Amino acid sequence: MNNKMLEEILIDFKEEKDDNLRLKSGLSQTPLEKSIDYILDLINLDVVKILKYNRI
Repeated sequence: MNNKMLEEILIDFKEEKDDNLRLKSGLSQTPLEKSIDYILDLINLDVVKILKYNRI
């Protein structure tokens, strides 16, 4: 297993953890807060994808 593959696996695990934390925190937010968090999550996901593909 090379370093690049290990990095990708770790990124996937981190994204899963972040998803679970977001779902847990989403239970106590107002609809506006949920919408803002959702938009920020999409932006962050796009940034992660861009960085991921720039490394390959």
